[in-house]
Amino acid sequence: MLREESPMTTGSKRATLLVALPSIVFGLFAATASPATFTVRSTADGTVANPGDGVCETAPGNGVCTLRAAIQETNALAPASDTILFSIPGVGPHIISPATALPPITDTVVVDGTSEPDFVSTPVVRLDGAAAGAG
Repeated sequence: MLREESPMTTGSKRATLLVALPSIVFGLFAATASPATFTVRSTADGTVANPGDGVCETAPGNGVCTLRAAIQETNALAPASDTILFSIPGVGPHIISPATALPPITDTVVVDGTSEPDFVSTPVVRLDGAAAGAG
């Protein structure tokens, strides 16, 4: 059903639309995802504290990023080609033994075990799923 409006009301609607339009355009560009890089610094199995905030930490401000937390954080972000690197303190091998199955990776992610500082020619980051159970 069409309704006639006075010129003053129509003009007000135009003004509102013009003010709202930059917000809509800005929102479209703000949603564009940039690739993220997360560095695993622990062999522990902690979960990410705040999924989707762009920070891989198992508790706010602790700086501990686990493989599980890195996967959860990359899954929670907008689609982009993210990267998971490793910099686990100490001399390898670094064995990551998740207590349960790791979450499926739902986006394009490069998991680069050669980024571990003590990697030379033999892998030093190992994933041991024996404790994770079936599935």
